[in-house]
Amino acid sequence: MPVTARTSYGQIVTAKLRQKLVTGAFFNRDYQGDANAGTVMIPTTPEDVVRNYDKNNIGNNAPTYDANAWIPALVDQDVFIDKYIDGYNVASLPYNEIADNLDRAGYAIAKAMDTHGILTLVRGAQGLDKNGNAFTSADPRYDANGNYGIIKSVGSSDVYDVLTDLSGEMTDAGVPEEDRYLGVNGDFKAKILQSNKAIRQGQLSQELVMKGVIAEIAGFEVYATGQVSGTIGSDKLYAIAGHPAFATRVESFKVEPGVFDGNGDANIVGGVLIKGRYVFTHEVQNPKAFGLITA
Repeated sequence: MPVTARTSYGQIVTAKLRQKLVTGAFFNRDYQGDANAGTVMIPTTPEDVVRNYDKNNIGNNAPTYDANAWIPALVDQDVFIDKYIDGYNVASLPYNEIADNLDRAGYAIAKAMDTHGILTLVRGAQGLDKNGNAFTSADPRYDANGNYGIIKSVGSSDVYDVLTDLSGEMTDAGVPEEDRYLGVNGDFKAKILQSNKAIRQGQLSQELVMKGVIAEIAGFEVYATGQVSGTIGSDKLYAIAGHPAFATRVESFKVEPGVFDGNGDANIVGGVLIKGRYVFTHEVQNPKAFGLITA
């Protein structure tokens, strides 16, 4: 049987997850439904909460629902905590041993979420769903002309010039200027930090530093991550640019972490198990709001 439920177990995992997530500022959490139910509904655009009131025709003020404005999102990422600790029973296991293992679990879940999240963004900017399949006409994100994200090649161009051009195109695409981010690999991180137009960590606010921002340039908050990798066509991917209003993260504990006596398992003698289960997924709401930088 598990130890009497302690919300602090889940809080330990969540605290480490929030601390280690590079992509925490890349996504909103705007969806309807319960992640544990397996599927949620995500709006294709930020929902309007204010409408013009029609005094002449009251019937026009009735609630509206557009099925094409929603994406049914399968919560398809499912990970679990599974740690065996020998030599203890549930009552004797020190709390710091539990905390250390849950701390490591939070780190591992954060890495898994960063990997899936960035892959979803990169695919979405190319007109692909999170599984790598092209959007079909049944998908509200489909564009018959194949117009999706903005792709810029840095080549030998000045980094600041390329980012300024990208920023302007994102403005034309309706992307708000505040909270824009740039997730970069190691090569592009070096190029940005070498630019005399970059605002570096020593000049950033403590709030931005605590978020994991390494620099600001051309209106983008810059985050470094090894998860930005691969190629776009024959070019190497250097960075993903976006805004949290246009991509959603869904996440929840499926089973809150707990400590279990291992004696119920025929393969375990004299030990305990720390177990828990976490589900998540990501969806791009508007592919045209994102930019990819290649070289």
